[in-house]
Amino acid sequence: MAEDGPQVGTILDDRFRISRLVAENALGRSFVARDRETRKQVAVRLVRPDLMRDHADHFLQTSELASRLTAPTAVHVHTWGVQEGWGYRVTEWESSAPLADALDEAVLLSTAVSWMTDVARALADAHALGLVHGGLSPHVIRLVRRNEPPGQTRVDDWALGRMLEGGDPMSSTGLLYTDGAAWLSPQYLLGKPTDAKSDLYAVGCLLFRCITGRPPYTGPSMKVMAAHVGEAVPSPSQHASGVPPWLDDLVIALLAKDPADRPEDAAAVVRMLTEGATHLVDGAAHPDRVTANPPPMRLPRVEIRGAGAARTPELVDRPSRATPVPAAGIPIWFFALLAGVGLASFALSFILCMGDP
Repeated sequence: MAEDGPQVGTILDDRFRISRLVAENALGRSFVARDRETRKQVAVRLVRPDLMRDHADHFLQTSELASRLTAPTAVHVHTWGVQEGWGYRVTEWESSAPLADALDEAVLLSTAVSWMTDVARALADAHALGLVHGGLSPHVIRLVRRNEPPGQTRVDDWALGRMLEGGDPMSSTGLLYTDGAAWLSPQYLLGKPTDAKSDLYAVGCLLFRCITGRPPYTGPSMKVMAAHVGEAVPSPSQHASGVPPWLDDLVIALLAKDPADRPEDAAAVVRMLTEGATHLVDGAAHPDRVTANPPPMRLPRVEIRGAGAARTPELVDRPSRATPVPAAGIPIWFFALLAGVGLASFALSFILCMGDP
């Protein structure tokens, strides 16, 4: 990547002085800067000149849409523009870390549901404006308020991933930004434009990862991409215990190969997660470190109707998959067995005694 362009010390928009480099990836660079008017820190995303040559209109239009986001779980855009050929987007800054950093440990089911509800709320706001993210991964979702469990997730880098579309999904550039093939929708892999339903697919992948400790498909990138397109949709309960049926069903619906079979929109996903959370039996769901409480005898299930129908949550009781636990105490057959053994021993002793001279 060329080393020219805005660097530490550069002032953007006659207001924001770049103070520290944070990261570089396939799109460009990320910095922390200082707002000279408010004295507050802000975040700056710089997009490479070669991408701007082909996608300047997209960058400017989506930056304007992102500035109109009002959801508290969406990172707000202050200003944007082009300087020295680089696109820049200045956003609010808050002490946070990538969601990826929190996924090394077991995640409570309630925490996973809370995080993805935050993400779905941000998407619902964006999709209502016609803004598609197109690059959801644990690295573009920020976890804030980490000292207030479960914390809050906020979605960043709105629509920047779509600037990498149109090339080979197998390219190192695309995979570098998207954090590998784990979160790529079938539409993207088939060369089709990503849309709001692609974002929902990524939510399914992320929710699966939070619940089970692994993405829905694993292995080399070629194998994972082929699985996204043509392999059967896995259910979280195959890889972790304590997952209620309604959550299983929702993840499977989000991961449907055909976009029409996914939930209607992000707002519907928010409703399903919010309603289901009120019936959730909490616990960490990593397969080797399960601490979930035993599920109740009957669990709620969110019925997801066919394509095009309203997907408001409808809770339906379904018998638990848990094996009933026997009642405490010693069963009566145990006493009968002891009595039988005692009688047999007495009879044998009597016969032996009668046989003595």
